[in-house]
Amino acid sequence: MNRRNLLAIAPVFVLLGCQKGATPQTRVQTDAALITAGMIAVASAVQASPKLTAEDKAKVTQAVATLQEANAAVQRAIVTPGGPAQQIAAAVREVAPIAMALLPAGSPEVIALQAALNLVPVFLASAGVAVPAAGTARVAMTAEQARAALRGVGK
Repeated sequence: MNRRNLLAIAPVFVLLGCQKGATPQTRVQTDAALITAGMIAVASAVQASPKLTAEDKAKVTQAVATLQEANAAVQRAIVTPGGPAQQIAAAVREVAPIAMALLPAGSPEVIALQAALNLVPVFLASAGVAVPAAGTARVAMTAEQARAALRGVGK
């Protein structure tokens, strides 16, 4: 096996040993779907706000498109460092400050946003991506609590 082929499959080997319970790829896919669904709910609430500026509306709309496209790639098992996992994380970070400024504290959408912000580092690590330092204030919750909160969005 040459070096290029080995480097091409290295992310798969990283994923194989990172989670217990679910297979790593399944965990990555589940987390991507949960984050995407939660952030779409957040984006819908943000877009309904009369205080939303045209510039922020464009950012939120683009972030939703990015989330959907990146989630689709993750669901097709296309997870590479620097790829869709980082796009999902970037979209969450793009929407977070806008949502925090417009949505009432304690609303289901803010809870979903906080859950997504807490789950993103776990998701990135599971996908074999280096986890950046947290830039947005988060509410302390475990990955399982974040997943449960995101599963409850819209119910």
